Amino acid sequence: IAAAKNARDVSVAKSIFNELTEDFAYLAPTEITYGAAITAAANASPIPDLEFALELFHRSKEDPSVRGEMNKYIVSATLACLQRSLAVGEFKNSNEEAVTMAKSITKPLLKWYEEESKRLRQTNKLNNDKDDRFNVSSQVFSALVSVYARANDIESALDTITQMQNLGFAVNRHILTSALTACRPKANDANGHAMAERGVGFFEKSNK
Repeated sequence: IAAAKNARDVSVAKSIFNELTEDFAYLAPTEITYGAAITAAANASPIPDLEFALELFHRSKEDPSVRGEMNKYIVSATLACLQRSLAVGEFKNSNEEAVTMAKSITKPLLKWYEEESKRLRQTNKLNNDKDDRFNVSSQVFSALVSVYARANDIESALDTITQMQNLGFAVNRHILTSALTACRPKANDANGHAMAERGVGFFEKSNK
């Protein structure tokens, strides 16, 4: 599946995944299997296979040994597929529906991050603890902000960044670029100037 992912051939990844789970039922897919297959769907050329990615995401949620909705790799890979679908114009529904979908995908994991952040703050371990599940969550935020940027939802993008900062994470250049993309004025947009000003204000604040 990883080789198919690198070759951007989702049909091969899909075939292997189905063979694994149907013909070799005793070989249960792991979080790595799901993550690689969803990434293959996101990287598919010429267009991403969002339907397959969402199918795998929901399937992983039902797998008690994986709990896909709580796995940062599976969640971020699914968001990446959604973001790319928006980027190439293959998301058939509205931007608002894309935002709703992204929020639904990330809600359980972000809730856990908030609870874990509170626990670590209470024990003075935040940013000192080596809990990998918690400390690498910035990739989920990065993917989420990218979806909001593609969906032209500046409010959700900036709210997510504020939430991220409140949890104790720094804003990296990828998240900053995505947020500024969301602030980019669109043609014939009456609010274009105000959006541009918000982008500049956010950029200046992030450099202080």
